[in-house]
Amino acid sequence: MGQLMNVQRIYFRDAVKDMQGFTMGVTSHNAKPGDPSRQKGNINRNATQEQQKFYRTRGKQFNEVMRKLLGKDAERFETQTINNAPNVDATKTMKQLHGAGQNDPNFGPRGTIFVAKENLNSPNENAFPGTYAHELANTVDYRINGSERTYGSRSLRDHDTGAHVETIMFGDLQY
Repeated sequence: MGQLMNVQRIYFRDAVKDMQGFTMGVTSHNAKPGDPSRQKGNINRNATQEQQKFYRTRGKQFNEVMRKLLGKDAERFETQTINNAPNVDATKTMKQLHGAGQNDPNFGPRGTIFVAKENLNSPNENAFPGTYAHELANTVDYRINGSERTYGSRSLRDHDTGAHVETIMFGDLQY
């Protein structure tokens, strides 16, 4: 009985510390208790920098995967680079986007990819690049065929081209 009481006290103590802002995780060295930056796992990435990183680290792979999926349509595919990239917007939540990401090929000069801010700042380092690759592939498919499902796979829970590309590049959907 005494051990159970001690365990309960530890849980209570930890819960009180969490409420007071004493949490483990990524924090600013001068953050005060209760400051949102003290919350466990708080990450603050920049969408434009993450987009640039995507093209540096995953751009070649993305273009190779797209060319293979496109087959005979590959001749109509423009190699994707940071110079012809759609705008990126990571200001909306998953709830607002009704998912991890969305795209609008007609919003902005080269379209816009919306990545949920939860994915931008996720501890899963592949959440942003996976979602970006997914939505970029859907944008490319739409530009070529007027559809986002031309090269999708019915074996995946999401049947669009983006899910197919994301699964090839990352092994599974990253959200």
